[in-house]
Amino acid sequence: SLDASFEVAVPLDTALAVRALVAAGGLDVEGVVLAHGRLAALQNADGGFAVAAGEDSDLVSTAEAVDALVDLAGLTDVSAELDAAAAFLSEAQGADGGFPVFAGGPSDLTTTLLSLRALRHTGTLPPPSDLAAQAYVVAGQEVDGSFAADPYATALAIQMLGGARPNLALASVLLSSASVTR
Repeated sequence: SLDASFEVAVPLDTALAVRALVAAGGLDVEGVVLAHGRLAALQNADGGFAVAAGEDSDLVSTAEAVDALVDLAGLTDVSAELDAAAAFLSEAQGADGGFPVFAGGPSDLTTTLLSLRALRHTGTLPPPSDLAAQAYVVAGQEVDGSFAADPYATALAIQMLGGARPNLALASVLLSSASVTR
């Protein structure tokens, strides 16, 4: 997706490739400029990114692109693209605290986790929005401890909630003076 002669680029694949290349130290100055230019060209007018060029923006592709832009931010100025993409994500947060796959749709757990991760990376998520997203995620935990019965969503949830203390509640407690010792 980063070859200058490659005429059809897939925004999601490009974002993932950029992230991998930056992490591996595989971009020289020319590669950074090309990666930034490619992502900028693939960004939709609403600030989001789509699974494929020319399609409507979706939050999963946008979240991955935000992470790629954050990775590039240490190497070049991506503030215009990053601010627009972060705004697209932030504006899509639902009243339930979750994020939908497409703006205006029902909230989705995996999309919420990816959006939460991306917005945390930008530092633009206000604490009340972060807490609302966390509450949405916690509400999606299954009885077996997984999230959405999906290993990927569960791994993301562990990353996003890693520092949080579990919300434990006791259904009933029986205390007697016989069990108390000094």
